[in-house]
Amino acid sequence: MYFFAKSMAFFWTLAEAAILAAVIWGHSLATGGRARTRRVAAAALGAAFLGGLLFLGEPVFGRFLDLDARLPRSLYRWGLWNFFCTVWVVLEGCIMIYVLRLGGILRAAEDPSGDREAAASEPVAAVVLLAAAFFLLYLLYQAGLFHAVERFGLGVRPVTGISLFYIRICGVFWILFEWVVAVEGVRTFRLLKRRGG
Repeated sequence: MYFFAKSMAFFWTLAEAAILAAVIWGHSLATGGRARTRRVAAAALGAAFLGGLLFLGEPVFGRFLDLDARLPRSLYRWGLWNFFCTVWVVLEGCIMIYVLRLGGILRAAEDPSGDREAAASEPVAAVVLLAAAFFLLYLLYQAGLFHAVERFGLGVRPVTGISLFYIRICGVFWILFEWVVAVEGVRTFRLLKRRGG
C-alpha cells in the first residue's frame, strides 16, 4: 500500500509539472515568445527529479539512517509525503501565477489604455518568492518535528498527527490556489469566447 501511495504521489507531481509546463508555454505564446521560461521549467523538473530521488531513496538512505526501526522509518516516510505536498502547493501556486498573468495579458490587449508591457512581463520574482516561502515552511516544520522527537521522545502516533497537520496546512493553500485558477480560468475562457465571437 505504501508503494502504491508513493507512486500516486509521484504521478501527481509529474501531472502538476506538465500542467505548469503547458501554462508556461501558453504564456510564452501570448507574449510573442518573449518570455524567459526556462528557469521556471527547470525548477519544476528539478522538484520532480528530487521527488523521484526521495521516492526511490529509501534503500539508499536506509544505509545511512536506521530505517528498519519504526520511528525513523515513520519520520522518513512522513517527511517524504510532506515534501510531495509542498511540491504540489508550489506547482499549483506557480500555475495560479501564470494563469493570472495570462488573464492580465488578454485584458490588457482589449484595453488600449492598459500597460501591455507590464502585463506581458515574466513573473519570475513571484514564482521564486512563492517557492522559497513554501520550501522554507517545509524545512522549518520538519526541523521542528525532529527537535520535538529528540527533546520529548515522541513516538510514531504523535509524529503521524503532527505530519497530518502539515498536510492540512498544505491542503488549505492548495484548495485556495485551485479556486483562484478555476475562477480566473472561467473569466479567461469568457474573454476568449467573446473575442472569438
